[in-house]
Amino acid sequence: MIHFSAMPGIKPGTLGSVRENLQKKQFEEARSEKAKKQRQLRKMGKQIQVQTKLRRESEKKQLAEEVKKYRKGLRTDLDFLEDSKKQRPGVAGQNKLPAKNKTQAKRQYKDKKFGFGGKKRGLKTNTKESSADFADYRHPKKPMKGQQQRPGKSKRMKMSSKKRR
Repeated sequence: MIHFSAMPGIKPGTLGSVRENLQKKQFEEARSEKAKKQRQLRKMGKQIQVQTKLRRESEKKQLAEEVKKYRKGLRTDLDFLEDSKKQRPGVAGQNKLPAKNKTQAKRQYKDKKFGFGGKKRGLKTNTKESSADFADYRHPKKPMKGQQQRPGKSKRMKMSSKKRR
C-alpha cells in the first residue's frame, strides 16, 4: 500500500476535503430522496382523500334518490337504509361494536359500584307531596316562664324613653 503523502501532486490535507465533499453529496442525495418520498406519499394521500370524498358524495346522492322514491310511493320498503350501512367495508364505523361492548361493560361496572345515576338536578325543590307532608314539622315551643323573652318594639321604646328622663 502506498502512503498518500508519497504520491506526487497531492497535498496532505486534500484527501480529507475530498472525503468530506463525498459525504456531503451522499447526505444531500439521501435527504432529497427522503423529500421525494414524502411528496409522493402526500400526493397518494390526497388522491385517496379525493376518492373517498367522491364515493361518499355519490352514496349520499343515491340515498337521497332512494328516499325521494320512497316519499313519492315508488318504493314500499326501507331496505336501502340497511344496505347503505353494509356497503362500506373497511370504514371505521363498522369497528364500533367492540368499543360499544367495552363502554357498556364499563357502564355496568360503575353502576354496580356506585349505583344507577338517576336524576341529578332539582333534588332540593319542593314538590306537591313534600310541601303537603307535615310529618316532620314541629310547632315552635313556647318559652318557659323561667326564660326571659325579649320584649316587643313598643315596650322597648317605652323603656328607652323612661331611661332618658
